[in-house]
Amino acid sequence: GKPKTIQIAKNEMLASAAMTASYFEFQPGQTALLCLPVSYIAGKMMVVRAMLSRLNLICIDPSAHPIEALSENLTIDFAPLIPMQVQHLTDSKSIKKILLGGAPIDTDLERRLDTLKAEVYHGYGMTETLSHIAVRRVNGPNRSHTYQGLPGVRFTQDAEGCLIIDVPFLDAPVYTRDIVSLTG
Repeated sequence: GKPKTIQIAKNEMLASAAMTASYFEFQPGQTALLCLPVSYIAGKMMVVRAMLSRLNLICIDPSAHPIEALSENLTIDFAPLIPMQVQHLTDSKSIKKILLGGAPIDTDLERRLDTLKAEVYHGYGMTETLSHIAVRRVNGPNRSHTYQGLPGVRFTQDAEGCLIIDVPFLDAPVYTRDIVSLTG
């Protein structure tokens, strides 16, 4: 959608970062990659996650091919990327977990991601939710075609079938125009 300016409370950012840290089981001293612009929420949230979880944050310039800039002997425990950044990726090097966000992924890309050693997740979220609020595994034996909400996040629908997201640390539900089918 069209970029918009919003105000976010620090405690909301910390709560969002804690939710991600819990889901991905971050441990102090692990290494994370920042190759997204910090002028956008995804980059800002990675900095907050790293500070909150005491991660070693490797910062590189945002580019279409950030993995190429990594040293062969560097292990990255967590790397948030956008689909464009993994479009031509054939080797995940020493990245253990990749979180894709910011855009949908097509079946062609999903098929190619299945060859990577890294665990690849696709996040669902938006600026208003501060980050992803649901994820699905894209590759490996635990892959899924459905998104699972992060702990504490609740989903409902309005009369037209549009998704309503209730995030515990936000003051009000987020009403979307996304038509969804809810399960379980």
